[in-house]
Amino acid sequence: MSNNHHLSREQLQASNVLVHAIVNHAPNGIITFDARGVIHSFNPKAEQIFDYTAAEMIGENVSMLLSETVEHMESNSSNKFVTHARFHYQIPAPRWIFHPSVRECGGLRKGNKRIPIELTVTDMCIGDEPHFLGIVHDLSGRKQQDAQLAYISSHDQVTGLINYNEFMSRVNKSISGNFPFTLFYLELNRFQPINEVLGHGTGDQVLLEVGRRLVSGCDATVQIAHISGSAFSLLWPNLTGVSQPMDIARSLHACLASPLKLKQFSLDAEASIGITCYPGHGQNAENLLRFAQIAMQAARQRQMMVAVYDHDMEQYQLQHLTLASELRHAIEANDLIIHYQPKVDISSRKTVAAEALVRWQHPEKGLIQPDLFIPMAEQTGIIHPFTAWLIDEVSSQIRQWQDQGIDLVVAINLAPRNLLEADLPERLNHALNHWHIHPSSLMLEITERGLIAEPQRALAILDRIHDLGMSISIDDFGTGYSSLEYLKDLPIDELKIDQSFISAMHRDETSLTIVKMVIQMAHSLGLEVTAEGVESEKDWQELELTGCDRIQGYYTGKPMPPEVFEQWLMESPWGRS
Repeated sequence: MSNNHHLSREQLQASNVLVHAIVNHAPNGIITFDARGVIHSFNPKAEQIFDYTAAEMIGENVSMLLSETVEHMESNSSNKFVTHARFHYQIPAPRWIFHPSVRECGGLRKGNKRIPIELTVTDMCIGDEPHFLGIVHDLSGRKQQDAQLAYISSHDQVTGLINYNEFMSRVNKSISGNFPFTLFYLELNRFQPINEVLGHGTGDQVLLEVGRRLVSGCDATVQIAHISGSAFSLLWPNLTGVSQPMDIARSLHACLASPLKLKQFSLDAEASIGITCYPGHGQNAENLLRFAQIAMQAARQRQMMVAVYDHDMEQYQLQHLTLASELRHAIEANDLIIHYQPKVDISSRKTVAAEALVRWQHPEKGLIQPDLFIPMAEQTGIIHPFTAWLIDEVSSQIRQWQDQGIDLVVAINLAPRNLLEADLPERLNHALNHWHIHPSSLMLEITERGLIAEPQRALAILDRIHDLGMSISIDDFGTGYSSLEYLKDLPIDELKIDQSFISAMHRDETSLTIVKMVIQMAHSLGLEVTAEGVESEKDWQELELTGCDRIQGYYTGKPMPPEVFEQWLMESPWGRS
């Protein structure tokens, strides 16, 4: 019996050692305390969590470790120990601490530093005395990770501003609360060339600096978001009327007025701004943002700094669609006319080519610009008969000029949708054969936008056209969306620098840098360069210094009807040699 009793005692000691080891190596804090909240044990993990030693905490009250105040205590506890008369007046700890439960609450580290913890409390009896076991899990790491994930999901990684989804959520909250606000939609002008020519790193610098300026120009009540690309949106609360939003839009524009100082460049950040108001312009977040974007586009088209949305803007766009049937009739009736603008070689100072530009003189609406009716023709499918008419008319004109001894390359513009037409090469070849002209007499100008929808299909069609002997030019280079790396794979012969860079290169160092870089890059790929929008001798001289090959613009000659163009060739100093 004594031996068995001795073994039982050894087993009990071993068991106590094991329990002690488990408690000391537990991944969670373990604290025991009595019904008054007095701590009896405090394991190493609890020491690590709360930054107190066991010696410091044993004998102290558990309330030292909790950030809850008396106001947050539970007044009616069902715990049998707490409600017992002899403990009721003695308990200095919050009463909820004695409830068998799992809860998240605030812990207090040494120095009263608040930390998030998960606390599991279990009641137990040691003899006749009620005691409690508290298991503490430090939530700081998880909370920090959750906060980081929440931030990433709601903020733009480039600017640090809230993103589209978070912005729309806040707009919807304002609408739900029926709080009046004004929504500003701001988009940078000529941002894409910065991305493509100077690199995405420079583009990100621009977006970051624009975001900083917008934040510095607004108070803390304004919600500012980077929506996408170069577009920002601002939710400005409690604005009424029109004059005040217009004043604010002007102040936003002023924030961007001074050149942006980047690591390598200094450039201007021009922007167009559209405005909508809640509740006046709509009750839906998506519509309000769309209306603001429509207003921004109207401001850009009218070359204005800012525009406030009105329903006529959308109605105006819808009315333009009715022109589609009239355009089809104008094509069938041969009511469209073509003007030709000379392209002058800088070295020889003589005209070597011309661009065919379509004009539509509407009997009631007057002159309608191609910027309006070409997109409309694309949207309605009329672009197919329109392009067929244009190819035939220009081919016919080339034949007439060659019969007169005028041998020029004539360029026609293809719309983006044309590059998806499988029969386009055959249609071009048919016109060349019909009018007996050599393929080298015809150049096709395409925009970068035309390469985006289905690049592989567009490339295959361009290859077939180039194989026929026609030259291909990228028009308005720098305003599209394709990467510069595509150029080496495209069957192209010429780049045309957009006129926005030419007009800005004397006052904007970055525009001049872009012009020089495009010319150098094009020449390295064996391409010729034409500068559009040349308006002065100063433009000519600057482009001559950069090594540009050709110019096109009012300085040498405006677009002219065929007969006027022929006369100009004979009389102008820029005429043929």
